[in-house]
Amino acid sequence: MSTSLESDSQLADEIRRGNGAAFDRLFRKYYSPLCDFVMRIVKSHDATEDIVQEVFARLWIDRSDWIPEISVRAYLHKAVRNTALNYLKHLQVITSWSSKQPETYSNDVVEEVANRELLSALQEAIEQLPDGSRTIFLLSREEGLTYTEIADVLNISKKTVETQMGRALKTLRRHVLEPAVKPRY
Repeated sequence: MSTSLESDSQLADEIRRGNGAAFDRLFRKYYSPLCDFVMRIVKSHDATEDIVQEVFARLWIDRSDWIPEISVRAYLHKAVRNTALNYLKHLQVITSWSSKQPETYSNDVVEEVANRELLSALQEAIEQLPDGSRTIFLLSREEGLTYTEIADVLNISKKTVETQMGRALKTLRRHVLEPAVKPRY
């Protein structure tokens, strides 16, 4: 059977039978286009590669039951899209949970709930906050001060503290969830 004329459905049949070479051909055919597609969703090179590789790994593990009801190409795009969206939901939960902790960005907490990439992005985002927002954020998260205590220390209103903290958290979430990472592939 000629590799150049081999259809996706033929590859799927061979993969179901455990043909590793057919799986490799399918992987090579779709890996880069799927990475390009996922990168537009998650905007992180490392996460993109992890997501696409995870989909292919699951496909291989479940190969004997794999019968795509749609085209192989459509099946793979749907699988990586769903996995990417699940990744973003998970990242959002981590960010939300972390923002409610007294020490949001301490190494111990972040290492338990996220990888080094998340910590780096969060620290970078904190450094980029405007001075007032950064001070309020750090007094709340590092020092554990309440909004009322922060207002007293900085001689500003509690409402100003709430507003600045809300802006800081929104900026941090946006920065962490939408990193400007350029693809390396």
